[in-house]
Amino acid sequence: MDPGVNTGYAIIDLGGRLVSAGVEKEANHDDIVRIISTIGKPTVIATDVQVPPEFVIKVAARFNVRVFSPSKNITKDEKREIGEDILDPHIRDAYAAAIKAYRNHANRLRQIDALKPDSNDHIKSRVISGVPAGASGRLDVRRGYSKKRGRGKKQIKGNRMNSKNYSKKKRN
Repeated sequence: MDPGVNTGYAIIDLGGRLVSAGVEKEANHDDIVRIISTIGKPTVIATDVQVPPEFVIKVAARFNVRVFSPSKNITKDEKREIGEDILDPHIRDAYAAAIKAYRNHANRLRQIDALKPDSNDHIKSRVISGVPAGASGRLDVRRGYSKKRGRGKKQIKGNRMNSKNYSKKKRN
């Protein structure tokens, strides 16, 4: 999202493909929330500057999602390179922010695709939102196995008890 007098927005899917983009003149939070809501529920709201504008923070809060901001402001040259086919500068800036957010998670998303190629959008969405992939109860991307197959019990060093019964140990 690129807020200002003319607010640019670009919505990409979990595969990094552009779904919708546009510019709204003198848009308020409600206008942008309504536009985004017609497409779907966002996983993250991205901005092209290191310190996210208040407008972006408020829109993200309305959806209860995180804000992605780059570690340093995205340069004009980098925005042009990312959005080379996009003529409108507001849309290009919003698109560059969205792509930077996507690239930030791309390696993890590829891992999810490799381990669970079918119906993984829910897991991808959770990972981008900050929930560890293993917390979904279906997939532990770090270890490459399903928790339902019985592996992955936590061990406590020293006494080799699993996490379910370590607190029940009697002291003499």
